[in-house]
Amino acid sequence: MHAPKWKLFTALWIATLALWILPYAIERLGSLDVKSAFTGYPWNFSPFYAVSLFGGAYLANRFTAIVLPVAAYAVMNLALAWISGKPSWATEPEVWFNYACLAMFPVFGLGLQKSDAPLGPALGRSFAASIAFFLLSNLAVYFVAYPRTLLGLVDCYRMALPFFPATVGSAVFFTAVLFSTFAPKMATQPVLK
Repeated sequence: MHAPKWKLFTALWIATLALWILPYAIERLGSLDVKSAFTGYPWNFSPFYAVSLFGGAYLANRFTAIVLPVAAYAVMNLALAWISGKPSWATEPEVWFNYACLAMFPVFGLGLQKSDAPLGPALGRSFAASIAFFLLSNLAVYFVAYPRTLLGLVDCYRMALPFFPATVGSAVFFTAVLFSTFAPKMATQPVLK
């Protein structure tokens, strides 16, 4: 086992969890209304997508690379449901579809460690995976929560648009940070088993 890499991945997942639940934890501690107080909060701006892509690139076991983000997402949803007091948030039908969609990020990361300069390809894959995630995850919301008409589909994506810049922006930003900071170091060490 390569302890420094596991420490890095553990720290990244803990930071991701903290960012995910921060507004709800603050609300739980006080009398703060998340929806009104956090109107400027960058919802969906999270290292989750980039950490998943990075894991796909640098975890040798592909099964682990794919299951780890899905398990982390499950833990985050359970923590969010508990902290927010809304247990249904962890079990809504579209959440289950998100598990499959999130597996795209590590799959898009496969093969990046073989590149001499993985930053460029990683940014492209991060961009593509985040757009695919946005389109597919919101398609699931459409099937669950909107009338199955063209107007329902348009309305679903219209309602999701405010989250799009943070989803794509965070995926690309954190991918740039991770791959420019840690990829050169990872190239000199064996991939994690």
